[in-house]
Amino acid sequence: MSSTQGINVLVVDDELGPRESLKMILKPFYNVFTAENGTEALKIIHDRPIDIATLDYKMPGMTGTELLREIRKFNEEMAVIMITGFGTMKSAVEGIRYGASDYLVKPFEVNEIIEIIKKNLDKRKAKTDIKRVLAELLGVAGNASDVQPALSGELSQEELAQRLGPLLTGLSGRANGHSSRTTTVINTLKDLIGSAENRSDHLNNHSVNVAYFSGLLGKKLGLEPTVLSHLDMTAALHDIGMLGYYYQDKQNREHEHHSSDAQSAQKADLGSSFARILELPEPVIKAISHLGEKYDGSGHPRKLQAEEIPLLSRIVCLSEAVENCYRVRRNRKQVIQLISDKSGTVFDPNLTRLLVELINENQIN
Repeated sequence: MSSTQGINVLVVDDELGPRESLKMILKPFYNVFTAENGTEALKIIHDRPIDIATLDYKMPGMTGTELLREIRKFNEEMAVIMITGFGTMKSAVEGIRYGASDYLVKPFEVNEIIEIIKKNLDKRKAKTDIKRVLAELLGVAGNASDVQPALSGELSQEELAQRLGPLLTGLSGRANGHSSRTTTVINTLKDLIGSAENRSDHLNNHSVNVAYFSGLLGKKLGLEPTVLSHLDMTAALHDIGMLGYYYQDKQNREHEHHSSDAQSAQKADLGSSFARILELPEPVIKAISHLGEKYDGSGHPRKLQAEEIPLLSRIVCLSEAVENCYRVRRNRKQVIQLISDKSGTVFDPNLTRLLVELINENQIN
């Protein structure tokens, strides 16, 4: 491993032995700071640009999870690894809910901590790069409210890709031993979408739930593993075209979630362009492009009808409607009524029937 002394790592542990051991392991590669409690750790984080921190879960006073929650109040970018023993593993894993990047169970090998630090730094850098691409994308395409004219008029997808392509070259070098380039990009995008959604009470875990519902429906259909994988990508990234909105100011993020057909079409156009630039699998690009279509042919962008609409698009569209319906606290009967009323117009009747079966089987609630 080459030296990366520009990276600042914070080790937080109330026990001197483990704290100093981690410091010795990481010091050849990083600038290492240590803290024996949460209060001391917060002071260091406020005073220095910490890139990644390891937090021991079981500390007197402020626990690792409590410290993580305090950190996330003012720093969303720092990677955080929870370190725990087997007895407190459940609590440490819960830290993922509060923004932990990863966790490690004691006792661990030297190579394991080095690898997990490197993996999370790579992931953090990929996230930073894609955020920069998002900013550039909005700059090239115009303001979020003007995306549709920009994509359909002044700039073609090829021109957009040509301008943004150089920004993505670094991603291909981060596949290393952890994952392929595609997986690195997809996982980073999932994190970005999840992070953006979780800032808003009315979108918390939206894409995760849509992916879950879509996966259940895909398995009920008996789809092959490759198709299920593409379905999961499409569902998890179905709001990729909304990232420009999410990462603007808070007022815009609280805007009603793609509330109109025009905004839905805008989301699909920008989403498919972004997906193509990132070289996602072609079935995923195609599915994202047609998420605004309706079964009766009245949707966007091409007014496709029935089975002309990609199957993945039909599944995700229905799953998102169910997720949105549950989100506003409607009961099972209301959800079934909603999708049944739109069966044959907005939604695929066969998929609607199967999804109602899943709801009645208590697999979706």
